[in-house]
Amino acid sequence: LQSQRPKAPLNLALVIDASGSMAGEPIAAAKEAARLLAANLGADDRLSVVSFDSRVQVHVDGRRQDAAGRAAAAAAIDRLEAGSSTDLGAGWLRGCACVAEVMEKQASRPGAAGLRNRVVVLSDGQANLGIQEPDELSRHAAELRARGLLSTAVGIGESYSDTQLEAIAASGGGRLHHATLPQEIVELVLGELEELRATVIESCD
Repeated sequence: LQSQRPKAPLNLALVIDASGSMAGEPIAAAKEAARLLAANLGADDRLSVVSFDSRVQVHVDGRRQDAAGRAAAAAAIDRLEAGSSTDLGAGWLRGCACVAEVMEKQASRPGAAGLRNRVVVLSDGQANLGIQEPDELSRHAAELRARGLLSTAVGIGESYSDTQLEAIAASGGGRLHHATLPQEIVELVLGELEELRATVIESCD
């Protein structure tokens, strides 16, 4: 016989590049992908939405994705516009901090169901501010992975740079995806997220 445990809820941060190099089709694709990803979350899932250019902004912070949470996430994503320079490292780390805060709160609740914790970066990877050395990004990603916080990256646009994105994803326990259309991005990332929270099947006599 086989018994199934319920799928674990997600604790997800979407970190969206809103720098000047994302203007036009790239940020439109990132926003549409983020909207679709958020719409696929359930009421037990937690979502943070972070954007970055030369500064980092937290638009949604670890909110449950019930009807009100989904509406808040959609509205925040819709308001994003391309800005100035690109501090990829700061944006990613702030998304990690949002996820970590939810992890800490959950850990203090006796009997609470375990979360699956992931940061997804949507970016063209053209960082020109903050932490830019791949080795340093890789070190941070590995440390976070050891704490159970994984990172995935999606390269947006035809000429995205994979230097920093690959360092984050490879050491962060996730994958570096590339897709042109928002639906392709969503299919790739959702597949990875479903693997992350996949039902654990136990065999018994």
